[in-house]
Amino acid sequence: MSVSVYYYKPLPNDDTEIEKALQKKAKEHWKKGFWKAYDRLCNEGKIWNHRRVHRVYKGTLIAFEKKSKEKSARVKVPLEVPDELNHTWSMDFVTDVLENKRRFRSFNVIDEFKWEALSPLQTFL
Repeated sequence: MSVSVYYYKPLPNDDTEIEKALQKKAKEHWKKGFWKAYDRLCNEGKIWNHRRVHRVYKGTLIAFEKKSKEKSARVKVPLEVPDELNHTWSMDFVTDVLENKRRFRSFNVIDEFKWEALSPLQTFL
């Protein structure tokens, strides 16, 4: 082991200045997130590493409002119930596996009024 490693004493990790700066930004711009606060600190001339600032930000749980994704308002329309034959058809691919581990797919077309299927076309894969 080298002598410099043996006598090395780590510097105390004093993050109070970063905490105060982040709390000030949280009071002024509470609707902005972490990155806006960090950009504002950089514009003021603070040259702190973003990882260090983020570690302090997470450790102090400063209240910045999180951005939320807007959900599109979807109008729920009830399903149409068919009242006569050949009014509505549904089609779908169905996949299954046999005991011998062979897969097969079938293409199904179904009349929704009587729930009768056309002759299924099966394709072995």
